[in-house]
Amino acid sequence: MVENKSRLAAVFKRPFDVAVHRVHSSMDMVSDLISLQIDALSGHWMETEERIAVARKARNVFELVSDQIDLLPETQARMRKLAQKRGAIIRRQNPV
Repeated sequence: MVENKSRLAAVFKRPFDVAVHRVHSSMDMVSDLISLQIDALSGHWMETEERIAVARKARNVFELVSDQIDLLPETQARMRKLAQKRGAIIRRQNPV
């Protein structure tokens, strides 16, 4: 962390410049996270529409449950990918 501060101090001559840079970086991260969440919500809606369409085709309760269970791996993969993207945005903002 100290090394990171000294690197920023070398790039920016005044402490105010460092603070402004951090504010802009934080704003970029927040806007990236908001954009990601908007994309995620549209993905959730598309998946909900798909689940409803599959449920309408079911002829009985067993088929309904079976079809919905078949969609779970896709949901898990999408959620995992979303978490990885969130982590990448946060790590980009806060390098270790």
